[in-house]
Parts: sequence; structure tokens; C-alpha cells
Amino acid sequence: MTLVFGNAAQVATCEGADESAVLDGAAVAVEEGRIAAVGPEDELAARYPAAERIDCGGGVLTPGLVDSHTHAVFGRWRADEYALRSRGVPYMEIARRGGGINASVRDLRQRSEDE
Repeated sequence: MTLVFGNAAQVATCEGADESAVLDGAAVAVEEGRIAAVGPEDELAARYPAAERIDCGGGVLTPGLVDSHTHAVFGRWRADEYALRSRGVPYMEIARRGGGINASVRDLRQRSEDE
């Protein structure tokens, strides 16, 4: 399946730590779950005529930015859970095993302000 994300006010790309661009009038094409192209919206529309169109409603599109949120305060690393997720273990299974966000909340509540 191919998707073309368009009607974004801007597309902000990051090719590396020192390389980024903010593009006006751009779109992003995704094929089989991977970014296939970033470029002028009219060019991608012509290149992918059968693609499903996703209207970004004039927002900012940041292709490749995955799980961008963070928590400045946390009690323990969850790298073990990340490894499980990377191997395909569903989040709910990790939670059933005692992990997940509820485990983090329990751990944080047991810590002092200094910790």
C-alpha cells in the first residue's frame, strides 16, 4: 500500500544531526510502511497516482520522527521492555508480565524526591 501525505503547511526533515530542512508545499510518500519520497506535492501526486491520499490539514509533517515524546522524570530504565517490543512482543503482554507504564508509575511513586 502506498500513502501520500499532503496538504501540510511545512514538511520538516532530518537527514542527520546537522542536516535538516523545512519545506513548503511538500509531501511525503510512504510505501509498505517506509518513507519512499519527500518532495513537491504535485510531483509526488503524479509519481504515485494510485496512492491513498492523507490530508494533513495544514499541519507540520515530520517524516521519520518516531515516538518523539519523552519523560524527564522516571524511576527506571525500560530498555528490557524496548527489546521485547523490538522482538514483536505486544505491549499488553509486557504489561501482563508486570511491565509497561503502570510499572514505571509504581516505581516512581516509591521513590523519594531526591531520587
